[in-house]
Amino acid sequence: MIFCLDTSLIVKVLINEPGSETVEALFRRWFEEDHRLITPQFTLCEIYSVLRKKNFQKSITEAEADCALRDYELLGIELLPDMPLLKRAFWWAKKLNLPVIYDSLVLAAAEKEEAVLWTCDKKFFDKAKPEFARIEYPLN
Repeated sequence: MIFCLDTSLIVKVLINEPGSETVEALFRRWFEEDHRLITPQFTLCEIYSVLRKKNFQKSITEAEADCALRDYELLGIELLPDMPLLKRAFWWAKKLNLPVIYDSLVLAAAEKEEAVLWTCDKKFFDKAKPEFARIEYPLN
């Protein structure tokens, strides 16, 4: 099976925050079952930004941020090129009334690859679920 992962989910496996245990269990299961994990390339920019912001705000140390970035490389998440996804991401952003395309880029990737989209962003999940059935929110 193919799972498309958004930043909110990936970050929870990289640093300890509410919901991390649940997401770590998902990753263990996905590795054991040998699922294909994907995300758009831009997600990596978001991950670096989230970790830098958390370090800047002193919620994680510089060493913890560096460790999280090294850990990311071990996750084996395949990065999909953003360019082929942009038009569809823009369409999804309009359809879901999103002000920017960050979330809809992951949605476009999941759609293109016929993947299940996993997010820990409840607001995005609630907006997308009526229009995109293959989206999951693990923190219920």
